[in-house]
Amino acid sequence: MFASDGEGGRFRFTSAQGEIVEMPSVLTYDIAKGSFFDLGAQFTNQNPVAGDVCHFFPPADVYVDGYGGIDQVRWMMNPWSSASPTEITSGCVAGSCLRIGGLGSGAGFHIYYRQSFSPTLFASLNFSHKSDASGSSFQVTLTGDGAECTSTTFSPSPTWSQETINLSSVCSGVGPINSVTVYGSTPLVLYLDNLRFAQR
Repeated sequence: MFASDGEGGRFRFTSAQGEIVEMPSVLTYDIAKGSFFDLGAQFTNQNPVAGDVCHFFPPADVYVDGYGGIDQVRWMMNPWSSASPTEITSGCVAGSCLRIGGLGSGAGFHIYYRQSFSPTLFASLNFSHKSDASGSSFQVTLTGDGAECTSTTFSPSPTWSQETINLSSVCSGVGPINSVTVYGSTPLVLYLDNLRFAQR
């Protein structure tokens, strides 16, 4: 907290390379919670590294016999409304898979990762799906904080179908994402298996 009758708050940061920068912009009380605030300066690279650059890649396996990633930083399920996901081992393509009941208008789920990433890191999103009955449909969209790729609609049948979503087509010009979002366009029970990103 800083004094309400003062100029506001200033930030002083120390980089991992030892550079200390006091930011010129002042954070005042009239800037609302959750707003973006330009600090007015940035670090310089004190020790540039030549050669290859290390890039962050999230786990490419979103759900393949379990949620991808390592303990404490795995992909996670976040359903809403009447969507009811469970992990099952019977009737899957192989190993375990996801059964999501209660999908329909206003119901769906995100499978999300804590760290956002550029969709340009991957070439495609691949997965298998089926439903208990024909005549239903669902949409798959890659989303992030303020970012949303173009939705793709699928019509599942009682037998497994394999799909590929080309990220360069559906996410052209889209910023960082961190979720595979599924909406039920019609009431259905959906099964998903081998949900993974393919690297370029």
